Amino acid sequence: MKSRILLKEIPSGKFHSAIFATYSINLYYLEQQVLPLLGSKGIHYVSILADGAMLTTQSSGNLTTSGHGKNLEVWNAVYVNSLDDAKYGLVIQAWNYMKQLHADLGDSANNKLKSIEENCFYFPMV
Repeated sequence: MKSRILLKEIPSGKFHSAIFATYSINLYYLEQQVLPLLGSKGIHYVSILADGAMLTTQSSGNLTTSGHGKNLEVWNAVYVNSLDDAKYGLVIQAWNYMKQLHADLGDSANNKLKSIEENCFYFPMV
């Protein structure tokens, strides 16, 4: 399986924002590794879509040490209550985009995505 580090492939100076979708999140790793790398490429506006249950294991929504108590919280939960919910389309579009990013990463990546779809109530309807 071909291994890629997508963050390192981002061209410098081309983008100012980034959106991530993740099941779990490690704020320390995000602060120490991801945000500095993105900042070095000119990306200073970051949005993260994370699983609500995993997000509650984190102590704060601030993504940087200086942000604790000084900035607005960065989390914005998107809850989908039914297939008729207006936000359902946003979630599906974000998910399909993530699947496209992983399309050429081989069976291991595809199996992980399939596992998420099999365990999410709304994805089998897609």
